[in-house]
Amino acid sequence: MHTLLLALVLTASVQQHLEGGELADGPFHLQFNPGGKYLALKHDKAAGNTTADGTWAVTGETVEAKVASCKGPACKEFGEGFKADVALVAERVMTLKVTSAAAAPVSGSFYCRYQGCARRVGVMVVGKDAKPIALRYVIDFLIEKNRSRDPKTHAERALAGSSWVEPSDEDKPSEQTAVWQGDPLSTAQAVSSLSYCSRTEARSKKAAEQVVKDLGEVAWVGRPVPKPSADASCLWDVQVVIGDGVNVPPRK
Repeated sequence: MHTLLLALVLTASVQQHLEGGELADGPFHLQFNPGGKYLALKHDKAAGNTTADGTWAVTGETVEAKVASCKGPACKEFGEGFKADVALVAERVMTLKVTSAAAAPVSGSFYCRYQGCARRVGVMVVGKDAKPIALRYVIDFLIEKNRSRDPKTHAERALAGSSWVEPSDEDKPSEQTAVWQGDPLSTAQAVSSLSYCSRTEARSKKAAEQVVKDLGEVAWVGRPVPKPSADASCLWDVQVVIGDGVNVPPRK
């Protein structure tokens, strides 16, 4: 049943995924309303809020938002709209690669639920010839570890347009993760390893330290030492590579 649900989600178009939904990235709150109507908000208690409206449209897997009017102190910062490539990489995970010079939203990984997506620490699990059961175990394990850090988010959220994510939330979204399985690697992986994205080094390095701590409870995965990624274009914050020979211990 889970496989069927995941297949249905991943075959949904970007248009269907965003229609009527919201996107939250720190103080930014973007709404993709029906009929191509776009609304963007930036919360700032000190300087005052900024509101922009306009239109949004999807071409293939690229979304573009154009701003028609803007009011507030941050209009120069994000009042021109944005353009981004969208990928639905898992049932509740979306990546966004911003291709314009917009200040918001930021490229990265987003966790989606209740018609909204919020930026999270992205953890991608991959392998070359890793055993499928090992990949699934690590993915499920890291998702479960995140649940203890995500007890409040969405607790009373039901519909887009109803303060799905408020900047006053106390649940530390910077410590919450979005986990998914990436495409297979092209080269053999003798042992497990772990990389953090050099594009957002400080944020990703901190996230990598948390993932290493989590994986400490499943010693059979190995003891990977976090290293910066060679490619700075990553949309994940942490990449966990499962070694080809890693075995899940038999059940007791």
